Amino acid sequence: IKIKKLIDFLKEEFINKNARPDSEIILAGHSLGSLEANILKENMKKREINVIGYGHPYFQPHKDAIVYSFKEDPLYFKSGVDNHKVLEKQYIKGKGLFQQHSILNYF
Repeated sequence: IKIKKLIDFLKEEFINKNARPDSEIILAGHSLGSLEANILKENMKKREINVIGYGHPYFQPHKDAIVYSFKEDPLYFKSGVDNHKVLEKQYIKGKGLFQQHSILNYF
């Protein structure tokens, strides 16, 4: 738990040190990166942070983020919120773009 708090703090610290206070920040992430961007948006309520996520995993996204998931993604969970867009692209196991849900597209 201490490591998670440190990582979260470092992300907030990085934004605070490198972005002007009045600047718009856009975060984009895949899977875990999408989830973390949503959490960061929630934690940094005083900053203007826009989040776009792809391959968003099981958890419901932040109410102001926009996230996308493939319907056939093994980590997709129907959240029932309008800002969680579901792509109906055909999925064939082992073929095409979505061969596996991978950490390779993290950020």
